Amino acid sequence: MKSAICYYSFTGNTKIAAEILKDILAEKGIVDLVELRPKKEDKNFFMQGFKSFLKKETELNNIKYDFTEYDFIAVGSPVWAFGPAPAVRTFLKHVTGVNDKQVILFVTSRGAGDHKAMKEMARYLKEKGVKDFKYVSINHNRIKDTKYLKTKIIKVIDERL
Repeated sequence: MKSAICYYSFTGNTKIAAEILKDILAEKGIVDLVELRPKKEDKNFFMQGFKSFLKKETELNNIKYDFTEYDFIAVGSPVWAFGPAPAVRTFLKHVTGVNDKQVILFVTSRGAGDHKAMKEMARYLKEKGVKDFKYVSINHNRIKDTKYLKTKIIKVIDERL
């Protein structure tokens, strides 16, 4: 099985979750970790949140958007203003080759807006033919609890794969 984990992380929390997911999926096959990086990233967290609130997109650095070669795709984002980060929104709006793929959406948050953010993320992929999703919401207070993260992620993966 060939998997791709695509994520954006401003503070490092979503990156931690993506790396744990990569370690787990590596036991099942090849895994590519794809960090979504804006060409011009605003370093001000409040401006980032405001852009997310406005449902803005951003230009990404060196990202391929065709994921035809993958069997499984995971997409991760922090939750900002009850939605995904602009880099993830951009990726989801432009990604191709995801029709009928297995997908897990994961978010890191303080506990507010996670379901709304994942619903928005799923909406973009449903328009591209993805029919079934699994969701993982990770509270940022538990991000350094590796055992908790692994257990939570493995549960969803075992249901999915």
